[in-house]
Amino acid sequence: MDIHNRRKRENSEPGTSSCTGRRTSPIAKPRSADMSTHCCGAKKQKMSPPVSPHRRNQQGSGAQSPVGARLSNGIRSPTPDGPGLEQMVTKHLAFYCFDILRAHFERSRNGFSTPPLSDYHSPLFVTWKKGPKRELRGCIGTFQRMNVLHGLKEYALTSALRDSRFPPISPNEIQHLVCAVSILSDFEDCTSYLDWSIGLHGIRIEFHNEKGSLKTATYLPEVCLEMGWSKQETIDSLLRKGGFKVAITEEFRTSIVVKRYRSIKTCATYEEYMSHVSRCADAGRSVTRYSGGHNTRFGGGDASSGHPRRGNSKNS
Repeated sequence: MDIHNRRKRENSEPGTSSCTGRRTSPIAKPRSADMSTHCCGAKKQKMSPPVSPHRRNQQGSGAQSPVGARLSNGIRSPTPDGPGLEQMVTKHLAFYCFDILRAHFERSRNGFSTPPLSDYHSPLFVTWKKGPKRELRGCIGTFQRMNVLHGLKEYALTSALRDSRFPPISPNEIQHLVCAVSILSDFEDCTSYLDWSIGLHGIRIEFHNEKGSLKTATYLPEVCLEMGWSKQETIDSLLRKGGFKVAITEEFRTSIVVKRYRSIKTCATYEEYMSHVSRCADAGRSVTRYSGGHNTRFGGGDASSGHPRRGNSKNS
């Protein structure tokens, strides 16, 4: 292999800076364009053809799935005889994201605390905000069903370092951060672009832009509530975020495909995270397994530095 091809190969390897070729700690990348998206933006994605309005009307909005039933996005909620999903989505999910980000900055290979839902599969988003005003610093997630533990490893770093709307989070910012984790469920087709509730549902739209390209965009449930938007304003904002540049008409609004979903969200500040770390240190455990709010010792830990195991695992 000649020197030119060898350098090209080295610079293309995972964990290598594209501008310098200097090796860094591995950064988890979104697995494919059809698996990750911004909470407040959009990316062109490979998706199924839009459902026709006639088919949407036949499907209806759908009844809420009972606990333990299979939801329309293919995941199962916790069984009736175990903890509910709301009880499992705790601050420890956000603590785990801080673990991953700190390990990346410090190039540490220490074990991490294993968060709740580590064996659960679900779509999820990780959001980083900064300072008293909670300014957005990154928010990326996936609508694909994936293992929550691997998803947090991947998107804790992806949202912090690879959100194209913002510069990467730097080590000196971490003490000012707030991390939020959103676990998504109850995906339903809407019968119209207004068939969802502000503050209750997140929405994801599919549409064809003026050039005929399929585009998507999403807002988590809290976004339009925080912005004070009406439903129509939210839809119009999503269209602009998705790259629709011409005039938005009522006829076009009725042509888009809208899917609504719910989200269970937890968040933690850096101060809360450090208090959690101190409590673990005082108790003489560096690695703790959290399950349903109960703490038990866990030996060994994960030696990963934030890069999820790829293997042959594939989202279904």
